[in-house]
Amino acid sequence: MHPGEALTRKKTIVHITTVHDWRDPRILEKQCAGAAGAGHDVSLIACEPVGDEYKGVRLVGVKHPGNRLERIVRTGFAAYRKACFFSADVYHFHDPEFLPWALLLREKTAKVIYDIHEDYITSVDTKHYLPGAWKQAVKSAGGELEKRLAGCFHTVAAEKYYLERFPDAAPVLNYPVLPEGWQNVNAFSPDGMRLLYTGNISEIRGALHHAGLVDRVPGVRVTMAGYCRSAEYRKIIGTVSATDRLDVIGVEQYVPFERIGALYQNSQWLAGLALFPYSRHYRKKILTKFFEYMMWGLPIVCTDFPVWKALVEKENIGICVDPADGRAVSDAIAWLAENPEKARAMGLRGKALVAMKFNWDSQLERLLEFYEKIG
Repeated sequence: MHPGEALTRKKTIVHITTVHDWRDPRILEKQCAGAAGAGHDVSLIACEPVGDEYKGVRLVGVKHPGNRLERIVRTGFAAYRKACFFSADVYHFHDPEFLPWALLLREKTAKVIYDIHEDYITSVDTKHYLPGAWKQAVKSAGGELEKRLAGCFHTVAAEKYYLERFPDAAPVLNYPVLPEGWQNVNAFSPDGMRLLYTGNISEIRGALHHAGLVDRVPGVRVTMAGYCRSAEYRKIIGTVSATDRLDVIGVEQYVPFERIGALYQNSQWLAGLALFPYSRHYRKKILTKFFEYMMWGLPIVCTDFPVWKALVEKENIGICVDPADGRAVSDAIAWLAENPEKARAMGLRGKALVAMKFNWDSQLERLLEFYEKIG
């Protein structure tokens, strides 16, 4: 069944985010545009979107906050006020900071959904702006508060493992949208030894490991595309000698979904990278970028977290290594370059898995059924 065929009644659905960029792919491209394409009346309230409409989604702006406190209080209240203008069948919000304001929406209707994008307990450890002494207190108090408040709403989860904390949440997994013609594009090529990383660029997400490959592996060129703070960029560049073979796209700027897609489609790559340092935050997460690499036919070189190995090695779609073991990482990349047919077969297996099950169509259908279920 194609998503939307089971539509029995047009619903008014309002998505709300004050933290994510309005172009966030999960919110805008997958959930909002997907529901609009299925015939629902969909609006997105977010910080200063560009334009009034996108793929049938009505865009409603609130002012960007000057700091985090203003975002929680003033921007959250402004988004709540905007939401009150709608007599929505469903309110679907995406940020834990909005939980208190969502309680007020809950007084208007029982049909309010909290979309859990992240493990906000372990993510505290990745926050550079929090002093170490504060992190444990924030994890303990913030985690308990989030769990208690989330119990007031319907919940959906972007990762299966979030169900450990929120067992009643409906899994709506963050698989990729299949763009037109994707079946005919294979981005893999051993020529040029080009490696790609997509997503936010930071040390906790392996930026130093990825960048260091240009010095460690002869002939390798690394491209990293995603938001990167200036301080992180300076640190990355400061650790690399062969900067002429390192491209960083997104320094202090959001990289749109369309530009990431163009990188996949219009260039040739040896592999997709995810050499994240060992951390509690990422040890159970299945990265969205894995499925994007698979969709475009790229083998994966990633950290040997057990959950990642269970996908990548079990399905034989890439190589898992200790990211701090420079020799093991270099050997993995060299093996892909020296065995192009086997590497290509890895990418094609990944592509087939995306076509079969790891795609957004299945999750959109699940989301639309959830909207119908809650009324």
